[in-house]
Amino acid sequence: MTGPTPRSTRPTRLAVFGDVHGRFDRREAEALDAQGYDGVLFVGDLGGPLPGSLRRVAQSIARLQTAAVVLPGNHDGPSALGILREAVLHGWHPPGSARRILRRTERLARWLHPVPLAGYSSHVLGAATVVAARPWAMDGRRASFAGALSARHGVEGLESSAARLCALVDDAMGPIVVLAHNGPAGLGSRPEDPWSHGGRDAGDSDLTVALRHRVGAVRAVVAGHMHLGRTREAFRTLDGVLCVNAAQVPRRGRHVALTIDGQGATARWVAAP
Repeated sequence: MTGPTPRSTRPTRLAVFGDVHGRFDRREAEALDAQGYDGVLFVGDLGGPLPGSLRRVAQSIARLQTAAVVLPGNHDGPSALGILREAVLHGWHPPGSARRILRRTERLARWLHPVPLAGYSSHVLGAATVVAARPWAMDGRRASFAGALSARHGVEGLESSAARLCALVDDAMGPIVVLAHNGPAGLGSRPEDPWSHGGRDAGDSDLTVALRHRVGAVRAVVAGHMHLGRTREAFRTLDGVLCVNAAQVPRRGRHVALTIDGQGATARWVAAP
């Protein structure tokens, strides 16, 4: 657990950024600090197609005066070729690929400092505890980038991941917000469902287990990965938990404002100031 003991029961306000893919800069960081949020959450996939965009975005996030947490997405450490192998070859990677992912991840962590690059960790923001879920999540059928996941976090597969997440939920104080990259399984396989892909539910089962572990404790889960496009719905509820897909790509200068209070959780889109 990092950070101070959770504060009183006043509402906690969090800014949530989906897959920014290069579209976050220092000016937006400065403007965000003026909004009075208790914290800022980034669900991953920070870089865009241009060289140097990942470093630029990370260093812009590092300038935030508001407390922030970043979870690595499948583009934050794995290479483009590695992502292709994960998708097409169902998780096969050549020797040394895990070490390369970890080197790139450590470099990203240095660029982000003092903002933590999270994963299987807890962070107190306002009166809420943010539980950071599995890094590099990509496909609900398996724990993606298994070699790097095992080396960095000691997690071996979805069952092991679910157990780690449930332990974090057990230890968390106050209302819980789960920060993920891919969203939970259980919300459907239709084009309008937040984490559907190719006619199937592509959400993460380990995440769903954690959301259901302590009924009423988890108020919201925020994620991205599956870009909203024209059909996907950004806000859904699963077993009383508000599920937010914040991956509006391109961003159009917006983020999600999430409020946690004694009644539950609410979310809405907010235009950049």
